[in-house]
Amino acid sequence: MNKVIMMGYLTRDTELRQTRYNTPLATNSLATNRYFRRENNERGQETCFVDISVFGKAAEIMSQKGLKGSRILVEGRLLFSQWRDKTTNTARSKHSLIIESLQLLDLNKDKNFANFQQPPSMNNGYANQQKQQQLQAQMAQIQMQLQQMQEQEMI
Repeated sequence: MNKVIMMGYLTRDTELRQTRYNTPLATNSLATNRYFRRENNERGQETCFVDISVFGKAAEIMSQKGLKGSRILVEGRLLFSQWRDKTTNTARSKHSLIIESLQLLDLNKDKNFANFQQPPSMNNGYANQQKQQQLQAQMAQIQMQLQQMQEQEMI
């Protein structure tokens, strides 16, 4: 199973373009933070940056509402890409996240744009309603954990 759920902040305004088949494609980068306590009880933080892509109607919505600094909760799959650098001819690779559902957390008051899931035909195996409900429950649990962390002033 290739499933990832992440929450973080967009590092720039979302870029929108079309694939060669005229499907909307939005790209951005997600910054996620991990907070921890060191042995001396000092707070520590690690930040991870992940390239993200979303297709279809969700791409259009994200390009309008996904601005730099927006907090977002996403579910998707990892994609591993390999290529050769044209100038140095060295092998390059990276992981990126293909988003299948997203929630723009800064937009909870705007119910038209707060949640979006790809239609079943674009959902790459997540068309099963039971799995969709499980993912929604997991995302709700993550939101509750985030709220608890905020109340404890961890974030």
